[in-house]
Amino acid sequence: MKINVFVPKIGKNIILDDTRDFIARGGQAALYGKNQYAFKIYHDPAKMIPVKKIQELQNIKPDNVLKPIDIIYDKRKKPLGYIMTLVKKGHPICKLFTKSFKTANTISSQDIVAIAQKSQMTVADIHSGGFLIVDLNEFNLMISSDFVTPIFLDVDSYQTPTFPANALMESVRDPLVQNNQFTAMSDWFSWAIVTFQLYVGIHPYKGSHPNYKRKEWRKRMDEGISVFNKDVSIPSACLPFSVIPKRHLDWFKEIFVNNGRSIPPLPDSMAPVGIITYVSKIIRSGNFKTDEVFSYPDAIVDIFTDFGITYIATTSALYRDSKQVAKKKRKNRTLVLIVSGKPVIIDHEADTLKLATFDQKFNVQESASEIMYKDNRLYSVYVDNLFEHIITDMSGKFIHTKRLVSRILSNQAKIFDGVIIQRSLNASIVILPFETGKCITRTVPELNDYRILNAKAEGNIMVVLGEKNGLYHRLVFVFSNDFSSYDIRLTEDVSYSDINFTVLPDGLCVLVSGDSEIELFKDNSKVKVVDNPPFDSTMKLFNINGRVHYVNGNKVFSATMITNK
Repeated sequence: MKINVFVPKIGKNIILDDTRDFIARGGQAALYGKNQYAFKIYHDPAKMIPVKKIQELQNIKPDNVLKPIDIIYDKRKKPLGYIMTLVKKGHPICKLFTKSFKTANTISSQDIVAIAQKSQMTVADIHSGGFLIVDLNEFNLMISSDFVTPIFLDVDSYQTPTFPANALMESVRDPLVQNNQFTAMSDWFSWAIVTFQLYVGIHPYKGSHPNYKRKEWRKRMDEGISVFNKDVSIPSACLPFSVIPKRHLDWFKEIFVNNGRSIPPLPDSMAPVGIITYVSKIIRSGNFKTDEVFSYPDAIVDIFTDFGITYIATTSALYRDSKQVAKKKRKNRTLVLIVSGKPVIIDHEADTLKLATFDQKFNVQESASEIMYKDNRLYSVYVDNLFEHIITDMSGKFIHTKRLVSRILSNQAKIFDGVIIQRSLNASIVILPFETGKCITRTVPELNDYRILNAKAEGNIMVVLGEKNGLYHRLVFVFSNDFSSYDIRLTEDVSYSDINFTVLPDGLCVLVSGDSEIELFKDNSKVKVVDNPPFDSTMKLFNINGRVHYVNGNKVFSATMITNK
């Protein structure tokens, strides 16, 4: 279906295509993208925010706030919604909550300080114009693709000089606010909640307390029992409070301990660089025996294996087992295809995919808007096509070919670890390559009600982290051997964390499912929960030669279950 709309500032009629231009659908409106603009069109024009409010929101000054640019009209000049700047690439800001994501993307604590300061100055600028954000939560923020600029979304709910706000997500609601009488101070409370998670990786009213159940975090907010309370313990996956600049740390304590409300100071000009700390070598924990396998000078980002050959990428170099084979040249994440035991380096920047050996005897460049790596296979997206790249060793000479494995809609598709999830107007579609030359494309209605934040597929397992009604939920899909069917298991109200699991050759999945537990399963009908494993959600799991291995900082450990006889 095509929608014909008119936007005065663009100066012409515009045709939006439900297939080509559609991006996402929310409870009140659908989002389309065309050229440099995003078109927000309300399902019911009668429920559109008032034109006068849109006109007031246009006065917001910061460029990193996606405010209305102009009103969208139908052919009868009836308002349908508004346009704003289209951000084609970026990340949900909650991805920055985890230290493993920061390590994989070379994001330092100084970078986080800079992001926090930019968001702080944006909030101050919004306030100076007479506006309140009110619903300042992590789902209304994203980070630019270069991890530099925080981008403020969903301005519909902002309080303007004429129009009050009346709703916000519970996880950032200031308990001192009564009868929806929001103020700049309640905005700063919400900002403190999100920024604390950026620094440390946990909501300031979560963690474990002996007198509260895991899901009673809202009660703890009301009663002022934060992570600074002496009886609260936080997961090992969190960063230490020492990564927070002192001025911000002192201000957090004033907010979360003393229940004060004030404008935050700017972070210290010489804020700590913040070195990520890791657990020292673990010999035995719970039902596991662990052994150190490799150790390197700096943090490990990825491990690549194929037929007994192992390459390990750290933040500064690439190794084959323990031998360094190359220095890392750029900040980009290093990916490797192993061909006849030799590494082919994958580089992707500015919509160009580059494949090359160290000696440059093999060097290929292809246009690609996105890439995806899975099980020593490389996929790329270009002009709504998903290609598989194949490199063949022909008597010592590498030959590159590619094949089309699926059609996708780039505007609607999100590329995750080993899987693509595409949202059309009325359906969620999973595109999952599972063998060389084989790919399934199927609707998955169980995902329709979720905002998908992260996903990973390995073997016949797919795990999805989604948001619904302000809470994170985890969905575990187990596909049949031929991927023709699946079963699903839902865990509600989980903490945001990386999706961390691996699948062994016999089909056993090892999934980190909580702060101090893992799940072992081959299907969703029988799940074994094991407490106190030697690894957490930030210690990435890998299958190396049929055994579970995990990364802890600059070390690789093997982990073996100990059975009680």
